[in-house]
Amino acid sequence: AANTLPIVQFRDVILEEINNHTVTCIQGETGCGKSSMVPQFILDEARARRRPVNVIVSQPRRLAAVSLARRVASQNNEEIGKTIGYRIGQGDHVVSKDTRVTFVTIGYLLQYFSHHPE
Repeated sequence: AANTLPIVQFRDVILEEINNHTVTCIQGETGCGKSSMVPQFILDEARARRRPVNVIVSQPRRLAAVSLARRVASQNNEEIGKTIGYRIGQGDHVVSKDTRVTFVTIGYLLQYFSHHPE
C-alpha cells in the first residue's frame, strides 16, 4: 500500500526542507514514492493548515505523467481533473480551477517556465 513506501518515513524531513527552501531535490530509488507520495504530503499539509498550494510534478514521459496523475487522484478517492490533474503539451490536459497538483512532462514544464519566468 502507499503508506508503506520507503519515502513515508521521511515525510516530516521532506516537508521541513520544502517549507524552508526555494528548491528541494529528492533522490531515491525508482518506486520509493517520490512522485506519488511527496505531492500527497504537500497537499495534506496545505489542507491541514488551510493554505493554498500549487504543486507541479514533472515526469520524463507523457504516459508517466498521466498514469501518476490517475494513481494519485485514485489515492484521494476522486476523479482525475479535480484536485489532481495533468498537462502534457499540445493542449492535452485534464485540470480544473480546483486542481492543486499537476503532473506535467518535462517539455511542458520548460515551456511553462519560458512563458512565466517569474
